[in-house]
Amino acid sequence: MIEKNRKYGNSALEPMQIFCKASSEVQLLARIDDKLNRIIQGNAHEDEDVVWDLIGYLVLLTVKRRMNEPKLDDSAKANGHTSSTAPQSRLVYRSQQNQDRKLRENKGADTEGKGRT
Repeated sequence: MIEKNRKYGNSALEPMQIFCKASSEVQLLARIDDKLNRIIQGNAHEDEDVVWDLIGYLVLLTVKRRMNEPKLDDSAKANGHTSSTAPQSRLVYRSQQNQDRKLRENKGADTEGKGRT
């Protein structure tokens, strides 16, 4: 992975965006999709690096996401925030939002059903 980073520069985390204006995270996801497609199609045996490339892209995606996480500054630490009480990642936040929405919808359906008897 280090050798490829030297060879291609930091294009995975800081793409030049000449033709594709998508974020680096979206571009990494597209590369992961391509690698998974090659594995699913059975073309991975032709190029044994495809699995290592996939692992590398997953590591880079993790690095990119951690780079985007909010940093705890001194004021956050002074307010009692630790890494475990820091704001949640977007994925966890969205998942919780979806669960809350489903609960509200279910409660609404229960309330409507009781009023019709």
